[in-house]
Amino acid sequence: MKIENNPYNIPEKYRDPAYIVLLIIITLITFCNSFYNDFAWEDERDIINNPYIRNVSAENLDQILFKKYDTSIYQPVSGITTLIAFQLWGLNPMYYHIWSVVIYTINVILIYFFILSITKNREKSFLTSLFFSIHPIHSEVVSAIFGSCYIYSFIFLIMSFLCFIKYIQGEKKKIFYLLSIFLYFISI
Repeated sequence: MKIENNPYNIPEKYRDPAYIVLLIIITLITFCNSFYNDFAWEDERDIINNPYIRNVSAENLDQILFKKYDTSIYQPVSGITTLIAFQLWGLNPMYYHIWSVVIYTINVILIYFFILSITKNREKSFLTSLFFSIHPIHSEVVSAIFGSCYIYSFIFLIMSFLCFIKYIQGEKKKIFYLLSIFLYFISI
């Protein structure tokens, strides 16, 4: 009798989607309590009192991209997304918190694929991503809107690693190497 190493009895082709759906659900359950939070700490300076996110203009983009406005950290990607978010949601903190959880969930999924690309083991990838997802150290970064700059940085960093792994694991196409470098520089 052949014993299959599949503790969940999920067919092979459905395992990645099943794990990803579980990670999404668990991450949303973990952080959905932050949806009703108000603005906090640096949000007053970075969102409420930031004149450069009020409208889209060349002058405002210049301020955001070249850090002429005193924000807590130089992150042009975060500044541009805050500009877009303000155009969409104004000063309603709920949408900023929901978006923060969404981009954190994308990070969790990227970690799943990163670990999978290294270990080739779905269960280890799932458990690693699950622990990352629910670890309390991430609560401030996810629950406070100003922490989104760290989430954006990590998205680009992990995508850089994924491109580099794809490059070294047989896809010797230069585009993956160049994309890896480009994404890394966006992350910093």
